[in-house]
Amino acid sequence: MRRFLGLTVVGVGIFVAFGVVPPALGQPQKPSTPQIENAVARAVSFLRSRPWNYSMDGKPSGNFDYDVGAAALIGLALLESDVSPRDPGLVANARAIRAAVPKLKKTYAISLALLYLDRFGGASEAETIRDLACRLVAGQDPASWGWNYDCPNIKDHRAVVTFLQANKDRRDFGKYMPSGKACNSNTQFALVALWAARRQNFPSDYILAKAEARFRNTQHEDGGWGYHHDTAGSSPAMTSSGLLGLAIGFANRRATLQSGGRVEDTSSTSKPMPKEHIRSDPAV
Repeated sequence: MRRFLGLTVVGVGIFVAFGVVPPALGQPQKPSTPQIENAVARAVSFLRSRPWNYSMDGKPSGNFDYDVGAAALIGLALLESDVSPRDPGLVANARAIRAAVPKLKKTYAISLALLYLDRFGGASEAETIRDLACRLVAGQDPASWGWNYDCPNIKDHRAVVTFLQANKDRRDFGKYMPSGKACNSNTQFALVALWAARRQNFPSDYILAKAEARFRNTQHEDGGWGYHHDTAGSSPAMTSSGLLGLAIGFANRRATLQSGGRVEDTSSTSKPMPKEHIRSDPAV
């Protein structure tokens, strides 16, 4: 499951957050539109024929959070395949995920539930989305600025939102401290979810900036990232996580500037970053 979720973000995270389709590897023959539509239709038929709380191999994982996460991931795939949000299966899926929210503890599941509800209902799911986003905020490691597998269930959401609003432009995070608990796999899911939560006016700027600083402090000499801060060597999946973190950090900076805020460098020196140094990037 960890390997599956770690690799999934390359397609789902970038697609959901930015709508970017990665370039094809090599030079394969470009399929025609009917071929693509037929392939999508067959995949949709397969997904709709299976119980949505099953893991990849068609068997219950035995883990409540991961089953909910898998259901959210399947729902996202169906929505992105142009299945209507009014589809009875998707409506039932949203109802089940919404009911499961109070019991969710895992970063993966909380993030995927947020992404599904945002894509499914948008503003109509705003209250639940903010609830899930607050839990992700509470789950961010205060020393290494990443996420591990678990997030606490908090009661005072108003206090969290008030803190985030008051510290929206704050960038004095202190010194990065390596932590063995936070990992880049969980972190990537939390980042994509908190970026999506902004669509429901959730002020995640400060938290996203801290996560960007995490990736800027942990890039290996070979240019990549590992699973943990002390993982020997880099991997393609976790390097994708690092690049995603930097991309979201860049978009967060640009949004702050466009709204009249002040952006500061998220390195350990926290030097102010002039507006002219933030180049425009239409992909973000």
